[in-house]
Amino acid sequence: MMGSLGDDNIACLEAAMVTEPSQTTKRNMSILMIQNAWRTDKRSWEKLVKRHLKDIDQSDPDIAYSYAAFLGKKGPARASEVLRWSGVAMDNKTRWPPSIYSKRVYSLHKMRSRAANMLWKAASERYNTNHDDADRVASDKWQGKTKNEAREWYDYAHEAGKDTTNALQLCMSAAGHQDYCTGG
Repeated sequence: MMGSLGDDNIACLEAAMVTEPSQTTKRNMSILMIQNAWRTDKRSWEKLVKRHLKDIDQSDPDIAYSYAAFLGKKGPARASEVLRWSGVAMDNKTRWPPSIYSKRVYSLHKMRSRAANMLWKAASERYNTNHDDADRVASDKWQGKTKNEAREWYDYAHEAGKDTTNALQLCMSAAGHQDYCTGG
């Protein structure tokens, strides 16, 4: 956790993971390397987390949440991945203790809404530039996804007693009116 594993230690763990029959042990070795990389090398951290989620284990909502948040800072090019991994975190949200559950679920809804909105904007810009029907279809698809994600964000925020302002604004932007967003 302190980032103190040396290159020899990392190489040893990597080699052991190849032959390790126990999935639990592989998971633990992977998490050790992820924690070490977080302190020393974010590029390695990203690769290790991606491998962990794709090849080893998707049951830890903290890893999926951290990865989705990390990707969310990378802009529209990574928005589809934000949706994927925030969905994995959402699927495992019941593993979070009550002390962080509400904050994390709110953040996941926010991430998902913003990622869908980025994809909507990108598709709309492509359509406005080249007037290709495929881009219009993509724009409509992502507008609908933005509307639905923002509505879920709004509903969760309202239910959890959190600020609904940004969720409502984004939902209204995608839906075109408040009635859809507030259920009224």
